[in-house]
Amino acid sequence: MEVKNALVLHGTNGNSKENWFDWLKIELEKNGWKVWVPDLPQADKPNIKRYNKFILTNKDWKFNEESILVGHSSGAVAILGLLQRLPKGTQVDTCYFVGAFKNDLRWDALKELFDDKFDFKEIKTKAKRFVFIHSNNDPYCPLEHAESLSKSLGGDLIVKKGQKHFSIGTMGKIYEKFSFLLQEIITRQKRKEFQERIRERIDKLKSGRAQTAFKKNPQIADVYKEKDIEDISLRVNQLEPLIPEVYKLIRGIRSNFTHIWDQDKFVASYLLLGKAFSNLKTTIDLAKKGKCLEMVEVARSGQESLDLVFLFFDEPGKYLEKWFNGEIIDNKIARESFHEAVNQNTSEPLPVDELKNEVYRIYSLYTHSSYGAVFDYVDVFRENFDFEDVSGFHYSRAYFEPIVTNLLINILLALKNVYGNLGDQENFKKINGLLDLAGHVNLSTDQIKKILKESGFIS
Repeated sequence: MEVKNALVLHGTNGNSKENWFDWLKIELEKNGWKVWVPDLPQADKPNIKRYNKFILTNKDWKFNEESILVGHSSGAVAILGLLQRLPKGTQVDTCYFVGAFKNDLRWDALKELFDDKFDFKEIKTKAKRFVFIHSNNDPYCPLEHAESLSKSLGGDLIVKKGQKHFSIGTMGKIYEKFSFLLQEIITRQKRKEFQERIRERIDKLKSGRAQTAFKKNPQIADVYKEKDIEDISLRVNQLEPLIPEVYKLIRGIRSNFTHIWDQDKFVASYLLLGKAFSNLKTTIDLAKKGKCLEMVEVARSGQESLDLVFLFFDEPGKYLEKWFNGEIIDNKIARESFHEAVNQNTSEPLPVDELKNEVYRIYSLYTHSSYGAVFDYVDVFRENFDFEDVSGFHYSRAYFEPIVTNLLINILLALKNVYGNLGDQENFKKINGLLDLAGHVNLSTDQIKKILKESGFIS
């Protein structure tokens, strides 16, 4: 498989370190991309031929079917000229055009961008996808320019409200980062990888290798199944010593209110944490039985309860009364509060949004019965639906950490938030200790119990 790489081009009078370019480079590298953000030559007067020569003569840079191209302003226009000059047979994956335009906007400095007429029919053959991101109030580049370019290339147009030119110069420091663009890139990449995974699995199934091996040795399916059961059992054993301690901490909240029917944030948190704890125990039981689909669905319910705990402490007056009146609170709002609470008073914010999105991606695949998720319920040995739970145990093991362990960790984070608000430093410290243990998946049950005893959790 080709190495996935990303080329990011800045705009007129710009450089590689301004706006969100360097930040995007760092974030993409974290996700496995090789990234080049060059300082384009004589950027005060963009020139397509000069830019193309500079980029295409770089011997350390090769375009392939995994490449993505990101351009801002005149850098977006430069991508069009670059695609037109790519050799026949070269096709990149996706191009992202941020604040693009289709003519010189009556600026002398931009005229050389349009010396040669763009051949959109040719350009369309050089990339699989074209994505235009534009603001409805861009002070330089009219929205109709992006609409026209998108139509010419059969691309997707995403219109954002009130973001001007997606730059520090027009919007301030908010555009030292560009989280929306990053998420678009990551989401599309995940979707692509998932589609490839489905194709690969179908190809393997069509090859008949698993069924042939099963016919030769009918016990082979049970061998794989037993190995998965053994791995799940090990992971369950690592978590189970923590469960009674989590239970005690949840029960400990009860002393902070008089009646279970009271309607304040502590009662709400107590009820929601109790529900999430019940969900956790159920996910563990389902994992033991190899019921992956059901495990994910139950875990999502618990996770959404925990998101509400953070919301009710962050903005109780706005949403708590609605919840007690039986209204459903949008989970997206609650997830934003989770992000704020976890990163409160931290100089280096945790990427909880990205982590949440990854977990919710798995949730969505299963809870919406996507083909990829349902295809997990195919027994490759018998070429049938997974009535024997062979695949069920396999994917229960594969998803145990992001689903089950993650739910436990988020229960502890919610408890930490509650006890922090109560000013209970003793339990706050205990929760930090449990979080450390929950994150160490390689510890044995005996090691965990020893640490719990040394820390005073158990006698």
